[in-house]
Amino acid sequence: MSEVISLPKRWAALDLLRGLSVVGMILNLFPGDWAARYGWLDHAKWNGVTLIDMVAPAFLFCAGAGLALSFGRRLDQGLARGALPGPLVRRMLVLIVIGVIINGIPHFDLAHWRLPGVVQRIGLACLLTGAIILACARRQPDGRRKLTPLPLAAAGVAILVFYAVLLLYVPVPGLGEPRLDQYGSWPSQIDRAVFGNAHLWEYGFAPDSHTVVYDPDGLLSTLPVCFNLLAGAVTALLWKPAASSHLQLRAAIAGGVLVGLAFLLAPVLPINKSLWTSSFALLSTGFSLVVLATLACLPRAKWLDTALIPIKAYGTNPLLAFILCWSLFPWLDVKGDGGTDLREAGQSVLVHLLPPAHASMLFSLIATAILALPILYCQRRGWFLKL
Repeated sequence: MSEVISLPKRWAALDLLRGLSVVGMILNLFPGDWAARYGWLDHAKWNGVTLIDMVAPAFLFCAGAGLALSFGRRLDQGLARGALPGPLVRRMLVLIVIGVIINGIPHFDLAHWRLPGVVQRIGLACLLTGAIILACARRQPDGRRKLTPLPLAAAGVAILVFYAVLLLYVPVPGLGEPRLDQYGSWPSQIDRAVFGNAHLWEYGFAPDSHTVVYDPDGLLSTLPVCFNLLAGAVTALLWKPAASSHLQLRAAIAGGVLVGLAFLLAPVLPINKSLWTSSFALLSTGFSLVVLATLACLPRAKWLDTALIPIKAYGTNPLLAFILCWSLFPWLDVKGDGGTDLREAGQSVLVHLLPPAHASMLFSLIATAILALPILYCQRRGWFLKL
């Protein structure tokens, strides 16, 4: 993920997809009113899917593509495979620590400090996927290693099969049977055992209860996330310098096939983002492929390039965008002396101009524009935050 700024300029569609995923994250976190916003901005409560559920997988897909391009370029330059894991481990561990620190904002309550999180998941998933990519690098006759798509695709499929079998057929200790609910699933059980209930997502309640029992960005459920990254890596290796319409069509067809497989599997293994079920991994990867192919087909027009500048800026400096977003949004809900927080104050002004849901969306768009200002400034100065 730290090498995204060095992706080939010709692959502008990847930067756009990454930028759109960051914008989607901001729209989700910065509504004027949590209770009054468009339905597609609400995550599915448990089983099922909404449009906003596709945001994180799209970003991870792009991260996988970046890993493959970065490692592939270094291996082509003759760098030994053994020289790559060390820097990757250090960078991803720093990212995980950053995520844990961000989770403490704004109160830094040690007793209820959430340990898993979105940024931590990105770091851990990139670490695991990077190890898989390097392990699959094949030795060439000249002694150098080369990345090829087939072993990575096979590894991704193996991960999904293993995870599906675990969820569906392996009894959960103490419960005597496989479970896919908030309390009894394998990921929930492991997260409670490793982190403790008090350090999980504060809204990860059991049904009809206010007891926190699960985290949507937990430990075990990060394993199938690697499929999304590996799919991005495979796509990067297959994408040609002069991407033709045939290649874009194939990517779209492949995405459609994955979406179809997800819905075929759904009656047996529900589409569930919190558990990141194998069906969800297939669906979200297929969605990312279809959107990437669509973005690659955008016409080259000056007015369109100008309009997309903010999205491209978010896409080329995603780490800075993530840190700004996740560091600032908790402050919106901190009550001031008058008992009102910034989110409520902003919504109360905008609701006089628009219906509540439209006002909430406008608040999100204003936040997106404000956060874009430092991103655009850094881009203009050539400053890119990377690990």
